Amino acid sequence: MNDIDLEVLDGVAVARFARPDCLNAFRRGTYAELRGIAERFEREASWHALVLTGTGRAFCAGQDLDDIAGMDASAEAVAGAIDDIQGITRALAASSKPTLAAVNGLAVGFGLECTLAADLRITVPSAYFMLPELGRGLFHTNGTYHYLPALVGLGVATDMILTGRRIDAAEALQIGLVSRVVPEADLASQALEIAGRLTALDAKALAWSRKGLRDPGPRTHLDAALQFEMTACLDLLTRTKSAP
Repeated sequence: MNDIDLEVLDGVAVARFARPDCLNAFRRGTYAELRGIAERFEREASWHALVLTGTGRAFCAGQDLDDIAGMDASAEAVAGAIDDIQGITRALAASSKPTLAAVNGLAVGFGLECTLAADLRITVPSAYFMLPELGRGLFHTNGTYHYLPALVGLGVATDMILTGRRIDAAEALQIGLVSRVVPEADLASQALEIAGRLTALDAKALAWSRKGLRDPGPRTHLDAALQFEMTACLDLLTRTKSAP
């Protein structure tokens, strides 16, 4: 099975979801495939940044409902499937390298959730974002309750999760779900340009910066932020081999 096209361009790994006939909906094998790429990302010395994007008019329509219909419903099987899905988020969150989601079209359910662990999200004017899980009798899996309120605020996150309403690109930019909206023709080049800028940064300083932005301690407590900055500055000054 090969549901994801992978290429490496000047140190940037581009993982392109490649099931356009079903709006890049993920089946069980697709989750495992993306998890493998996410876990490989940290190990590959020649991969300095990762871009996630889609093929055709969708980024990802979420779970392939035809695939889930035939799934073993035992607790053990469901836990194993969720572990594969969450393994993607865990690997991206644990990596010392940056990830960018280039959202080329609709991002629904998991399609939205898998962007949340990325450092940056950019999109096109025609894209939209939804979390319809509750309306389908399903639930969220990939750190939604951790990442989404931090990005858009608790009130907006509550609205998105409970109502499942559609967020268009303009609103996504306004609420902070994405940082840029770019013309469709420019999405790929903009994503590679941004990723290229990140790869040109000092890798260790970048890793410390990403940790500071992701760690709730420095974000919520001034003393924790000051101590974090002191530790990072001293580590970078002495260029020790300690990991952020």
